[in-house]
Amino acid sequence: MMSTNKGDALQLRLAETRDRELVWRWVNDPAVREASFQSDLISWDVHKEWFDARLRDGSCHFYIATDVRGIPIGQVRFEIENKVAPEAAINISLDRNCRGTGLGVAVLKLSCRCYRQEIEVPLVGYVKEDNVSSMKMFESAGFIRDGFANKNNCSAVRWLLSLA
Repeated sequence: MMSTNKGDALQLRLAETRDRELVWRWVNDPAVREASFQSDLISWDVHKEWFDARLRDGSCHFYIATDVRGIPIGQVRFEIENKVAPEAAINISLDRNCRGTGLGVAVLKLSCRCYRQEIEVPLVGYVKEDNVSSMKMFESAGFIRDGFANKNNCSAVRWLLSLA
């Protein structure tokens, strides 16, 4: 799927085994660890097991966002959280060189449209209260603030993109 937000052509593709090391570098970026609900660095062995499990998990849709040249710029994952009243939790992060450019909003909008072509459930994002840039990203992508949640003993703002 493609988008032409901000004049930049973005593409999404499903994550593959070849993305394992790149995603590991992204998740261990200090800014990503700081924004995460689990701030410790992630070892290669733990990451490899986790990554491979996500690729095998049918309830996880894991995308790599690329620029027009096919260069990876970030990742987005949707994982079904609640089996009774299903909703998909979103995890998104961008390469450090792409942050602060507005690409996060474009990647988020594109990935939500792409995901919803396959599965129609409410989409939720959880953001630490002090992560102002991620809050702005979710709001700019059309999500509404939907209260608070506890994530790994951290207070998080819950952002919702409903089906309506």
